[in-house]
Amino acid sequence: YLSVLHRSLGIDSEKASLASTETTANNGMKVNPNSALSNQNFQEPPISSNLNGPNSAVPRFIAKPADLLITSTPSGAEIYLDGVNTERVTPSKIQVPGNEKFSISLRRSGYIEYQRQDLLKSEVGIKLSATLQKALVGYLNIDVIPPRAAKVYINGQRLSGELLPIFNYAVPAETWITVRAEEPIGSLYAEEKVLVSRDQKKNVRLYLKKRGKSRR
Repeated sequence: YLSVLHRSLGIDSEKASLASTETTANNGMKVNPNSALSNQNFQEPPISSNLNGPNSAVPRFIAKPADLLITSTPSGAEIYLDGVNTERVTPSKIQVPGNEKFSISLRRSGYIEYQRQDLLKSEVGIKLSATLQKALVGYLNIDVIPPRAAKVYINGQRLSGELLPIFNYAVPAETWITVRAEEPIGSLYAEEKVLVSRDQKKNVRLYLKKRGKSRR
């Protein structure tokens, strides 16, 4: 019985000695197998505290476009969103940014342009109503004889894209307007000053002639 016990103790002693040998470094220092020193190539990855950086896993919240009803008195005004024509007229429902600022402009002939800047959907709500103010304007029907390649100017501003004769061209009322036509090839010229009342329509016919020396 004792010999069996001694043999058992001898085996246990050998296991303990082997474990002690395996955990002893080459320089004689004992190393804990569970210590990080047992594997010096292993490093814990750094933890970034910048949750808003470019590599952040936190997504940025972007609200979807929201519907906004635009109405005006009178109706029929063109709706512009951030300066771009929406191809809709009042009353109409358009989509606006859900959480960003935007601008709305309403344009109708004979009325002062209506503008609202730095709007937020959360502040405007579901509907934006506008009352348009009638502009102080009159209208000109302009014809040039002979038309040829004449260029027409009103108060020094060329009317680009207009084909002669021009009808119902809106101009400021109750003030003098200078209408000029030029045909550069033949050095032809004509000019007339007119005064129109509010909502009045007036015909202007310009007869081209040679430019005088006094106009050079």
